[in-house]
Amino acid sequence: MDMKGGCSGPWNIGERAKYGVVQLRGNQEFTYDDNMWLVQSGKTNDWVSISSPGLVYRLGDPKNNAIEAGYDVNVIRYFQQTGEDGEEHNPYFQATFGFGKTRLNFVDTMNIVQGGDNRVGGNETTARVKKLQNDGTVSSETQISDRFALGLHAHCLYYDPQGGLLQRTQIDGGTTVFYKAFAKVDVYTELNGGHVDVRQGGQENFMQGKVGYRGDLTPKLSGRFDVGGEYRASSLSWVPDQTTPVISGGMTHKCTDDFSVGVRSSRSINNSITTSGQTYVSSLVGLKLDYQFGPFLKSESKTRKMSFGLDFSYENDSFELPTGNQAQDLDLYTVAPSLEVRIQEYWKVYLVYRYQDNESNLSGGNYKNNRLSLGTSVLF
Repeated sequence: MDMKGGCSGPWNIGERAKYGVVQLRGNQEFTYDDNMWLVQSGKTNDWVSISSPGLVYRLGDPKNNAIEAGYDVNVIRYFQQTGEDGEEHNPYFQATFGFGKTRLNFVDTMNIVQGGDNRVGGNETTARVKKLQNDGTVSSETQISDRFALGLHAHCLYYDPQGGLLQRTQIDGGTTVFYKAFAKVDVYTELNGGHVDVRQGGQENFMQGKVGYRGDLTPKLSGRFDVGGEYRASSLSWVPDQTTPVISGGMTHKCTDDFSVGVRSSRSINNSITTSGQTYVSSLVGLKLDYQFGPFLKSESKTRKMSFGLDFSYENDSFELPTGNQAQDLDLYTVAPSLEVRIQEYWKVYLVYRYQDNESNLSGGNYKNNRLSLGTSVLF
């Protein structure tokens, strides 16, 4: 459960704000899952309690200079399958600083999963594994002129799953040239390069080239979208080079003050966590609807007491085995309607239903999954 959004709680007011704000937050969720292991036959169902306390410290104004550090924990307890109990720890840090015409950004997030079983299930993208992951990015953007800006970025990802799965370290970086085509729209060209080191899986080098846009196309249509190509070469002689399109981004159209429509898409090459030398191409398209209704929290507020959401996505994962073994191809459909009731600005309850249908060309690879979650979030 992501609790980084929302508004400040009732304690975050007063003179102490000049020294920064410490915010406590909590989320309690109860979920029924009818197919825990994401299998075609022999399904196991159970109820699970997810208790999520969190702490965040903020200092400064994000539009100028600011830092934020937080720590969120998910404590997972099953009603029957108690051997799957575990914890998920998510510390993070982000900062932004301005120096004349240059803005410098730091973002680092960790994901530590402990306890429970080490299962991949029917799809690597829905793996339930114990792991340590650290994802860090440093980026800068310098205004060269009224029309042009230059961006630089470096990124490091360390992914260490347990249970014999493949550890991966990725280092990449690149440069971006932005051109202000309109008052609130930048078009850009981006070049990236990187190196991937997979434990027992060889090494890879890749290059990317992309073009895209960011900003407000109209007063109600905003977002960021880019498209390009990637070339990837492996150190393993039996793994052929790969060239594939890459896509990322999303757009949101605010139809009215109470209704918005968002779309997202991506296409990328990923390393398998189970098979040495194997990669897969992951393609995703999604649609999200958000409708707010009911009375306002306060007469001067534009925040409605209730909102309805509908999230749909389709993901295709294509595993090509260069050894000549059978390739795996997965189609994952997800539909998730949700209802949220905001009791106060800092307190809400929600109900989410999620349905997944996974279709695989391998025998026994299909599965269906239903999850129903009831929860409440509070910010202090």
